[in-house]
Amino acid sequence: MTDLKEQVLARLKAEGWDAAISGTTLAATKEVILSKWFLGSRRVKLRIACQFDESAKTLRYRETATEVATGMPPPTISFNTTRQNGLEVTEKRKDVGVGGGGLMHYGEARQWAQNACAEAGWIFQLKL
Repeated sequence: MTDLKEQVLARLKAEGWDAAISGTTLAATKEVILSKWFLGSRRVKLRIACQFDESAKTLRYRETATEVATGMPPPTISFNTTRQNGLEVTEKRKDVGVGGGGLMHYGEARQWAQNACAEAGWIFQLKL
């Protein structure tokens, strides 16, 4: 189990995630879009929680994207592609605007975790 936890943790940190392990849980966050100007701002943050169950060799994975706008966010153009297959949602979004922007790949980290589980012989469970 430790190898799988450490492997997922190392990959997330290499991709710029703020990640930490506490007991059997790995938690990670990453701010992917930030637009600011004098009247307000918009932020998009991705969050991941992984629970490792060594006895059942199961990884329970949860992923969320949260967008917060304050005041009057700057004018922004968004390019968005969303795909859904059953419960799995993958989204690519690029924001371009006066006060900044960014690029979001929702579901990308899930694919890494699924691949790591398959290689280690673990069961991957996606939680909503």
